[in-house]
Amino acid sequence: MERLKVNNMKITADDSLLDQMKEVIHQCPKAIKYCKSLGMSDEDIDSNVIKIYDFARDINYCSNCPGLKQCKKENAYLTSKVTFANGVVETQLIPCPTLLKRVSFERQFLIQDFPNEWLDVTMPELDRTKGRVKATQVYNKYIKNEETNWIYLTGGMRSGKSYYAAAMVIDLAKRELKGKVPICFMNASKRILELSDLNKKNNEEFKKKFGSPDNSENKNGKIKSKNVKAKNKVSKSKKKNTKKGIAAKQAMKNKNSNKDKSKYNSRDGLP
Repeated sequence: MERLKVNNMKITADDSLLDQMKEVIHQCPKAIKYCKSLGMSDEDIDSNVIKIYDFARDINYCSNCPGLKQCKKENAYLTSKVTFANGVVETQLIPCPTLLKRVSFERQFLIQDFPNEWLDVTMPELDRTKGRVKATQVYNKYIKNEETNWIYLTGGMRSGKSYYAAAMVIDLAKRELKGKVPICFMNASKRILELSDLNKKNNEEFKKKFGSPDNSENKNGKIKSKNVKAKNKVSKSKKKNTKKGIAAKQAMKNKNSNKDKSKYNSRDGLP
């Protein structure tokens, strides 16, 4: 097989494109400051324009972050990171701070029995009815540990109790207050229905998860049954003793009454 001969080729970058990249970098003070904090010189920055350009562009875009759902970057939810060691500039993609914050926020919910669409609600967005204004005042005291460490919401059907309660716990999750997180937001009727369905559809699985009062392998159950038997024995012995005591008292009464009758008869001169 003959070797393919290729004439010498000059590979050059488009100067106008490089100039545009340099302009973007130099118009981003944060990018320049960060690069110099790593020990880069102006020459290092200019000779690594292509690598640093993505970093500067991410800073410019993410400084006005539109939110995770509206992110229109080519590498959505990721941002460029620049490193500089031994005169070599390297870049890598890492999760953006907004994504990390969102993940940390969602991890505060051990149980979340409300729609994901509610996760974006904020307290200021709620309507300012008289009842909710009062509830918000109580909530503000709650997060400051003033006066109360619990909140009880009341209201009629479809009055928005669940939505308002979700708004409060979402705010708590974002604050990550010590002693207030993690959070379990439970729909009691939903969970009880799940347990009832599991018991009916798969009774063996239900017993494995929650145990059974008739389970002989349950050590606690054995101990309880022994205690119950012992109590029954004691109660039976008490009943026997009580019956014996009543019989003895009755015999004494009968004896005394017979004595009294004999005395009465002797006074009257009767045989």
